Amino acid sequence: MNKLNLPTWKEKKELLYNRELEVDPARLLDIGSRLEQAGRLCDALDFYNRASHRDGMEKLLGKAVSEGNFFLYRKCLDALGRAVSKEEAARLAANAVSKGKHSYAIHAFKAAGDEEGARKAKEALKEALPRASIIFEESEK
Repeated sequence: MNKLNLPTWKEKKELLYNRELEVDPARLLDIGSRLEQAGRLCDALDFYNRASHRDGMEKLLGKAVSEGNFFLYRKCLDALGRAVSKEEAARLAANAVSKGKHSYAIHAFKAAGDEEGARKAKEALKEALPRASIIFEESEK
């Protein structure tokens, strides 16, 4: 553990993936909570998932939607064993657009079934990052 008492990558690996190691779920929850407070939401999700703490995972799912973070949203859904909700994805897309997270917005609009929204987000990304046009042109071939 470091000065913030957060696990190093090596400690995280051991705590999360060593199935022979018996870890107290309360310890996993404590670490997850500290990681969440430090803004390391994906790491927090890993610890909540290992502890089977659905409330923590649901809380992070809500944060993913409100922050427009499609990557975290999908990771939360996978951990919870849920499918994408078109309504949640649409809210996430709108929040991503308002925060300038155009790449997340593209994915969220597509998940919501809104191809027009995805097209507009793609155009916004091209304007924000002119070099992104090259990537899109090559991926569409």
